[in-house]
Amino acid sequence: GQLTPEQMHNLAMIVFSGRRLTNLVNDTLDFSKLKHQELDLDLKAVDIHSMAEGVLPLSQPLIGQKSLQLINQLEPDLPAVKADENRVQQIMYNLVGNAIKFTEEGTVTISATVESDMLPVTVSDTGIGIPADKSNIIFQSFEQVDTSATRDYGGTGLGLSITKQLVELHGGTIRVESIVDKGS
Repeated sequence: GQLTPEQMHNLAMIVFSGRRLTNLVNDTLDFSKLKHQELDLDLKAVDIHSMAEGVLPLSQPLIGQKSLQLINQLEPDLPAVKADENRVQQIMYNLVGNAIKFTEEGTVTISATVESDMLPVTVSDTGIGIPADKSNIIFQSFEQVDTSATRDYGGTGLGLSITKQLVELHGGTIRVESIVDKGS
């Protein structure tokens, strides 16, 4: 039958909590596998544009009430990359999710340019940014820029550490460029 607004709210909280717990468990398992070098990649040709076409709509619920637009600027004719599709999808989810978490309004954009035999992919946002003296710690395990960020935005500090390790496992590198109050 019909649910009351209070019941709908409570069910939404249960779903949100369940997803958060699942993400925490999965991050912890991946962190352990990466730490012990037990994670193997299933490399094959991956279409990055199609991957973003899947990740962005599934990330839409993370926006909530924010005035935020998700943009896929990846060209459909980009060359395929040799990668583990599930892990690249995880990398995109982590980066897009992080960008959404720290952006109240504006845009989160995925773009790429072909450079020789590499395909640098960029996830950019118009969020709170990261102070230059803190940009070196965001890829460390269990780290965030400051404790108020943990209180305000939540998270364990594992997502970017796992993302960095997955990128490096693929033979790539990850870096951040950011301006406080302008985005990353």
